[in-house]
Amino acid sequence: MTEEHIYTEIERLLKQGNIITTNDLVRLYRKESEELSRATINWRIYELVKKGVLQRVAQGKFQKGAKEKFKPSLSPVIHTANNYLRKHFAYLSYCLWDNEMLNAYHQHLPSARITFIDVEKDAMQPVYEFLKDKFKNLYLKFSKHAIHQPVLPQNDSLVIRQLITETPIQIIEDVPTATIEKIIVDAFVDTEFEYVQGYEFEIVARNIFDHLTVNQGKLFRYASRKGKTNEMRQFLEKNKLLLNIQNKSK
Repeated sequence: MTEEHIYTEIERLLKQGNIITTNDLVRLYRKESEELSRATINWRIYELVKKGVLQRVAQGKFQKGAKEKFKPSLSPVIHTANNYLRKHFAYLSYCLWDNEMLNAYHQHLPSARITFIDVEKDAMQPVYEFLKDKFKNLYLKFSKHAIHQPVLPQNDSLVIRQLITETPIQIIEDVPTATIEKIIVDAFVDTEFEYVQGYEFEIVARNIFDHLTVNQGKLFRYASRKGKTNEMRQFLEKNKLLLNIQNKSK
């Protein structure tokens, strides 16, 4: 079976149900040769994703590719904070990102850049004490109800927040930063993003889903860690962004 024939068969399967599974692809490749090992097939699936023929939307589930993978630009502030944390908190889990990562996807931009330093709960205070003399406008957020600064400060600022366990993180330029799934959930839930919530967030979400690959399995796992699975599902259903990934086997 030629590569062109594989692509044609994948297109046919996608037209039938929008989502195809690993098992669908295994059966497809086994038509070519029953002797193909699972490792070889897994590598070919990896290559399909890498080439943009498919995009992974949940574990063992794929959609038509050609969307961009989210790879945000990292500010000098993020790189500086990363250098401090790597040197002085070598074993700390953290995630560095900022609200500029949403700017391409909504119309009403905030006047200030907010850099988020998401760290383990027990490290929030020590990290704050260490960094407070190194950055201006550094604030410590203890809960969704208490932040030592208005939601949208007028000047560029940094906010130390709690890193939720199992937060989806990607590494870019040796910096642990947010995936698009984390950004969607945080912007949907957290008070720092009140300026973009409501109808504005519907526009943001549509723009993101139109242009980027979003792994909905990963998104829902993170939403569940924040206790917002049902709300997120209802939001996606309302805006016709929810994929039917729950009922198809791998």
